[in-house]
Amino acid sequence: MCLRAIKHHYSLLMQCSRSAGGRVAVLGQLVDDFNGMMLSQPALDDVETRKRIVARFLQRLFSVKGGTNILLNNVFMAPRIELVNYMEDALFIAVERDARDQFVARKTESRDAGHQNLHEFAAMLTKGRAKFQRIRASIPPEERDKRLLVLRFDAFVRDDDGLRDKLPGAAGPAQGRLVPDTERFDPSVSVKNVGIHAGQLSEEELAWVDNELGVYMR
Repeated sequence: MCLRAIKHHYSLLMQCSRSAGGRVAVLGQLVDDFNGMMLSQPALDDVETRKRIVARFLQRLFSVKGGTNILLNNVFMAPRIELVNYMEDALFIAVERDARDQFVARKTESRDAGHQNLHEFAAMLTKGRAKFQRIRASIPPEERDKRLLVLRFDAFVRDDDGLRDKLPGAAGPAQGRLVPDTERFDPSVSVKNVGIHAGQLSEEELAWVDNELGVYMR
């Protein structure tokens, strides 16, 4: 939630305070309420209670931005979506990406993880996938499709079989009024990130990923 690093560009609190309907006094009251609830004895005694308080606080925080549907990008990484069972009326979308492209992207884009070798990267990816699968399995089967959607990055940016129009929330009465925001998502730009491993990994490395991880994990 970035409550400490409020000036960070990922801070939800900062985004809300800067929104057209953002009211600093309201935000302050939300934070005070959150602090009070987290310091209550039931919360101090029980982690499940704390999770419910965090989920409720986040949803109250999002409501300050206004609108009927709020889309948040990269707020939780897939292995960190424990709140999926506590967020009312919320859909989490986990995106899978070609492991080879992920490795190359981290090497070229990440200051913190760019030093990882292929084996360290694989261990990180495997650990994260295992945690994500545990969380996914914790969702009652009848609720799973309502709570958590898994899709592939390349299929989304290429719009395979009209995938984007089939996503929850994309169809319905408002569909004809939706205007693509190419500043935030331009498919013609994003599609260039598909297959970036070509020419960047040796044949041995490509074979190792395929045998040990699977391109989209196993």
